[in-house]
Amino acid sequence: MTRDVRGIANFVLDNADRQSIGISNLGLNKIIYFLHSAFLHQFGEPLVSAKIEAWDYGPVFREVYHQFKRFGRSEITDRANKLDAFSGNYDRVNYEFDFETELFLNQQCNSLLRIPAGKLVDLSHMEDGAWHRARFQNGRVNPGVEITNELILIENPRGARH
Repeated sequence: MTRDVRGIANFVLDNADRQSIGISNLGLNKIIYFLHSAFLHQFGEPLVSAKIEAWDYGPVFREVYHQFKRFGRSEITDRANKLDAFSGNYDRVNYEFDFETELFLNQQCNSLLRIPAGKLVDLSHMEDGAWHRARFQNGRVNPGVEITNELILIENPRGARH
């Protein structure tokens, strides 16, 4: 079962708040990417169904970027919302996990929140990693190209090669 990437963003932001850690859009996108990668490796299925794009500063989930771009490089102080087609209201995107998934994601998230955003960018840019393979496919720069789950599975979580 894949989850709404905006709900995963809210999960990360809630964890960051509990630890009094500020997180920017850049850091948030990288943490979600590494959570997705670790989950894919651990459970053999994607955490989210959202497309991951290879942007200049690493993997980006367009939905997350656009939800929080108003914060620029500053700490995000809001949560992701979605339009309720029936009421016309914007409601917070919630998340709910089974026990095993929640335990896994909490452990991974707590570890990732301790890594500065710039270091997360460096980790996502490892030569021959998923971002690098997508971005420089066929020997040329391919901005915005998709980072597929197949590319992610070629590497270990957090960019370490097999």
